[in-house]
Amino acid sequence: MPPVLISCPTTGNLVPTGVNIVNRNEMGDDSRLLIACPECGRDHEWTPDDAVLAPE
Repeated sequence: MPPVLISCPTTGNLVPTGVNIVNRNEMGDDSRLLIACPECGRDHEWTPDDAVLAPE
C-alpha cells in the first residue's frame, strides 16, 4: 500500500502522513486529520483533497 503524502504549507515539500491506503476513495471526503510535520515541525490539518498517493 502506498503512503499518503501532503504538501507542507511552509516548505512546499511532500511529507508522509503516516496513512497507507490502496486508493483515495478509502478515506471519506469530509475526513480531517492532523499531522506533526517532519519538514517544519508544525502541525498541519489536512483532508483527502490535499493528499496524493506516493508512487509505488
